[in-house]
Amino acid sequence: MHAFKSGGLFALGQSLASRLAAEQPRPQADWLVAAPSSAQATRARGFVPAAVIAATLGRAWGLPVLEARLVRDVADQAGLSSDQRRSNLAGAITIGRPLTGKAVWLVDDITTTGATLGELAAACRAAGASVAGFSTLAQTSLKMATQK
Repeated sequence: MHAFKSGGLFALGQSLASRLAAEQPRPQADWLVAAPSSAQATRARGFVPAAVIAATLGRAWGLPVLEARLVRDVADQAGLSSDQRRSNLAGAITIGRPLTGKAVWLVDDITTTGATLGELAAACRAAGASVAGFSTLAQTSLKMATQK
């Protein structure tokens, strides 16, 4: 995942997402919704990892993709506790269009605490959608720096 997100191996993310699409049944959803990245992270990488994954899944599953947006600056989630991650993202994500009566499938690159997926789900519900589930390429445990 590091090689995809930070190493510039865009095609690796597409390849991993293609494999996921082949192994996971097509979700019962009307839209895929990609988690946003901060403007700073997007500039540094040149892409939004969740959007790359969602676009690949969308092509494979025949589903349209929406990219969620951040409505304010957020801190990098790395190194934050579960509570800090939730606070950092609280109210920060918007969908930007009504989704009344639609079912959505959330897409992110990595799940650590679920804070991003939780806030993304809340934004989708605020737009009128029901959340059918989610896909990520990886799951990791929360690693906190220890103080000496």
